[in-house]
Amino acid sequence: MAPKHYPWHLVVFAAISVIGNVYLGYYLLFGLASDGLDVADQSGRVVVTEVEAHAAAEHAGFQAGDQLLTVNGQRIVTVVDWLAQRMNFVPDQPTLIQVERHKKAVDLKLIIHGTLWDESSNSFRASTVIFLAYKLITLSIGLFVVCRGWVAGYWS
Repeated sequence: MAPKHYPWHLVVFAAISVIGNVYLGYYLLFGLASDGLDVADQSGRVVVTEVEAHAAAEHAGFQAGDQLLTVNGQRIVTVVDWLAQRMNFVPDQPTLIQVERHKKAVDLKLIIHGTLWDESSNSFRASTVIFLAYKLITLSIGLFVVCRGWVAGYWS
């Protein structure tokens, strides 16, 4: 029997799945804590829709209705711009954010302390560990099946 090969698109899909699951696990364990801001695109502007009580955003002085203008000097035009900047925040380091409030520019310093894990309840931590264990087990089974098929000569 001639060896079978995986189609290239299946290999790409599998690689993306593995990378995505590794990133998800890393984020759940080590991702930066919440900033306490909800934002939305409104008429071509990125506007703060809610500020959580006792969160980093409230301590920095954010208010619902603020329009995000810049983050560390980078213009914010869409929510995607905000999320891209948010991914680069560093724990315990101030992030300079300029907002427009009542037609005036206001400079704020947002400092996020800790990780998602730090701010999570014990029940959330337990469910996260169970979820990540499930992911690891299914990945191990998948790798076992692939390696066994490769060793048996089903594909090369």
